[in-house]
Amino acid sequence: MQKRHAFAETTGRCSGPAPSGSSSWSPSTSDIDLMVVSDRLAYADLFAALEKASTELGRKIAPTIYSSKEFTARVKQGNAFVKRVLAQPKLWLIGNDGALAT
Repeated sequence: MQKRHAFAETTGRCSGPAPSGSSSWSPSTSDIDLMVVSDRLAYADLFAALEKASTELGRKIAPTIYSSKEFTARVKQGNAFVKRVLAQPKLWLIGNDGALAT
C-alpha cells in the first residue's frame, strides 16, 4: 500500500502502534489523522518524515504523538480524543489492537 510506504521512514523508531482513523485513508483530499505511540521517536523527527510522506501522498498529515506512559495515562483518565480514536476503525501501520493493551 502506498500510504504505508510513505511512513516507512518512521516505523523503525515506533515502539508501539501507529493507528489512524480509517476515514483518513479513503481516496480524497482530506487530512490524514495519525496517532503514534513511541518512546523513541521525537516529534521533530516524526514531523520531518511526515513532510515527505505528505508530499508523496498529496495530503496534509496531522500527527499526534504519545509516549507509551502518556498514552496509558490518557486512557486511564478517559481522555476524549484517545477514547474516540480507540472506538473508531483503524488502519494499523504498526501493531494491532492488542498492542494498545493498557
